[in-house]
Amino acid sequence: MSVLSALAEHAELASALTHPLVGEAAAQVVGKFKVVRTELGSTTMDFREFVCSQLEEALAGWNITYRFPHACSRRLLSGKSRFVRTLPRSQNSTAR
Repeated sequence: MSVLSALAEHAELASALTHPLVGEAAAQVVGKFKVVRTELGSTTMDFREFVCSQLEEALAGWNITYRFPHACSRRLLSGKSRFVRTLPRSQNSTAR
């Protein structure tokens, strides 16, 4: 996973791939994603709360203000459309 996430975030790493078929397949994703790396240590948070808090923190570091709806929200069928509307226009095309 670390190799995949590194390639997804950093296009310049594709030149380090030695197998031509792997390089060809990787071309679909290299440099097209922002990656959030985190570790789930000793916590009493539920998994959704942990993931959402880590994503909110990373987004804030990229100057994107976003708060995930509370898990008990009746409107929480899918937060994706709201999330995609929050992204800057240049990132919307790769977020789908």
